[in-house]
Amino acid sequence: MRKFVLALFTITMISCSSDNEKEDSEINIELTNEELLTQSNSWTFAEYRIDEILETNGVTLMDSDIENQILQENESFEEFTLSFQSSGNGTTNEPSNFQWELVTTELLRLTFGTEVDDYDFSITESEMILGIDDEFEYRVDENTIVGIEVRASIIFN
Repeated sequence: MRKFVLALFTITMISCSSDNEKEDSEINIELTNEELLTQSNSWTFAEYRIDEILETNGVTLMDSDIENQILQENESFEEFTLSFQSSGNGTTNEPSNFQWELVTTELLRLTFGTEVDDYDFSITESEMILGIDDEFEYRVDENTIVGIEVRASIIFN
């Protein structure tokens, strides 16, 4: 009888411990947006994507036309990085520092010197997306430049 009780006790302990191990391994720890932002050494520019053309001042344009011009005029985008420290400071791979603030879980404020920009913001462990309404001049041809407004996403990995 004693062996039976001991065997029953052992089986109970084994089944309880494997349940606990299973429960522990199933627990997913979700990081906050601030933790996701600061855990990476740096975020590297991956893509500038037009989400919506807001204003073309009468000129017919495709998203790719605008994206190509923006990337050609800003070749440094290709190697641009942002690094965020938990102190609210940040650095780039260019000679400029910035301050950052998560205004809400979906709004990121970046301050470069006196220039303050608010970005719609989403983040995962492998991708950060900054959404912005952007205005710039678009060269239609040698003689024609028009003001363009777009809603765009700046994607970092």
